[in-house]
Amino acid sequence: MRLGLAMYFAVVVASVTPIASGGTQPASPSATMHPAARVIAALLGSVHRDAADSMLVVRDSTLRFTLPARPTMSRWRASYDSFPERLVRALARESERVRSIHEVPLPRRFHPLSTAEQRAIFAGGVDRGWREFERRFPGVRAFYQFSPVVFNADSSEALIYYHYHCGGLCGGGSLVLVRREGATWRVRQILQFWIS
Repeated sequence: MRLGLAMYFAVVVASVTPIASGGTQPASPSATMHPAARVIAALLGSVHRDAADSMLVVRDSTLRFTLPARPTMSRWRASYDSFPERLVRALARESERVRSIHEVPLPRRFHPLSTAEQRAIFAGGVDRGWREFERRFPGVRAFYQFSPVVFNADSSEALIYYHYHCGGLCGGGSLVLVRREGATWRVRQILQFWIS
């Protein structure tokens, strides 16, 4: 992991602001949007462009990020080690406590998907389940689960871990470094942990 200046970063964790289920938020990152919501908007706008303007379907609880055990594939490990160590460790600490998704600032209107609802949707199998998902959520192609967002001391970098599910053999989980450039947040590094 990068050390040096990163060693002196005090990690600031995104404060949690409850957002009502199905509430509306601006579709694009505006100056009034919570910084964590701006980070998630940058992620969705960069990686999942088809989800950039639609309602989000999001698991109703936050995702845990666990530090990977050593050793692993050397190329993957080198990419992982290039992420700011303090942010990675802060994300692991902050995501230990699973929270309601209502505590995570999201960039727009969303539907919280509970475990019970997910089981009901997919009770008839994967293929039928995705047809049912599309029936219940027209125009929505995936559902997501996000960890909390953590920031470095000057809020110029943020780290988030997320999963997306978009079909029986469509989905993945990635660690994402987002950097603030002026008033804009941009995805700078993505490391895939799994893919389906």
